[in-house]
Amino acid sequence: MRVLFVVLLLAVTGCTVVSRSGPEPEPNASVPTSTEPSISAQEVAVYAPWVDAVCGAYTRWTQVPPPPVPPVRDAVEEDRAAVSAYLTAHVDLLTELLGMFQNLPPAPTTRTQELVDKEVGGINEALTPMRDLAGLMEFMPVDSFDDVTQLASATVRPNQYREPTLETLLDEDLVLAQAHDEAPNC
Repeated sequence: MRVLFVVLLLAVTGCTVVSRSGPEPEPNASVPTSTEPSISAQEVAVYAPWVDAVCGAYTRWTQVPPPPVPPVRDAVEEDRAAVSAYLTAHVDLLTELLGMFQNLPPAPTTRTQELVDKEVGGINEALTPMRDLAGLMEFMPVDSFDDVTQLASATVRPNQYREPTLETLLDEDLVLAQAHDEAPNC
């Protein structure tokens, strides 16, 4: 009865059952199985030092210390040293990142150089005001500590959404994507 119902259901819906007997046909060896171009190890080697260094810089960028004053309480005068240290840590991080991006291996393409230029420009734009804030900490009113730490947190990655992003470049360039996949820092 169940078999009859299944056959009837297949007939009503227009489906057909194809039965095959015998062995599966062997795939044709002359037909390529992939439509992606092959990428040589030499091509990847050109991109590898650059992308590994970029990933190393981005990894360092994620090591920002947490804000010293929890958002659940108001800042007090005793927090001044911690907020000052937080700003100094941001200045030091931005300075280190600027050096990392300025000293990358040569960019393998125009687009990868655009990424470097974007990051260097963003770091430079953020670094001066961060240095100024850190230098003014001794005069800053306590009620502005929260604003200062939020500003510091926001300026750590000033250009992360401006094009080109590393993700965009990986989508555009298969060789870069493969070098990225193989790079230890990525």
